[in-house]
Amino acid sequence: MKAKRTSSKQVYIHNDLSSATFYFKNRVNKKIDEDKREGVAFEMMGCLLLLAFEFESRLNSYGSKLIEDWNEFKPFNTKISQVFDQLGLTNKSNIRPYSRIKVLKEFRDILAHGKPHEEEVEEEVIIDESQLDDDAIDLSGKWEHFCTQEIVNMCYEDIQLIAKEMFKASGLEHDELIT
Repeated sequence: MKAKRTSSKQVYIHNDLSSATFYFKNRVNKKIDEDKREGVAFEMMGCLLLLAFEFESRLNSYGSKLIEDWNEFKPFNTKISQVFDQLGLTNKSNIRPYSRIKVLKEFRDILAHGKPHEEEVEEEVIIDESQLDDDAIDLSGKWEHFCTQEIVNMCYEDIQLIAKEMFKASGLEHDELIT
């Protein structure tokens, strides 16, 4: 038998990214609550990076639905301005929840545009003899300073709040943004 089938599909990646960020956030909180911290910084890294991707994919979803000739390759801040203007929202980038957008973008850029950072560190400290062999100089990378339970939870909560505001302002129906 020979048959011809047709259908259409709509894939909105922000849904999958939102599920992934929810998963990682819960894993982070569970590990910390149970004091099982092995790998938790990498799960925080994953959560924050995917939150940045989730927000940008939401911009692209709304832009493609509401703005004629949408270009997802425009600079990030241009896309925020265009989508928020279209939705009648103001990006109050210095206050929560909007300030988290800048945090996530900075984190994403540190990882996406990773480059070596070399620095000589010398400090004078007052310690007792038992601490001489301690490695107390901070050798962490800049990205690691973002990886705290507090930052992960605040970024997650704030991006979800912004997502709700965007949806409410869009006038779209749920099924117009679901895969």
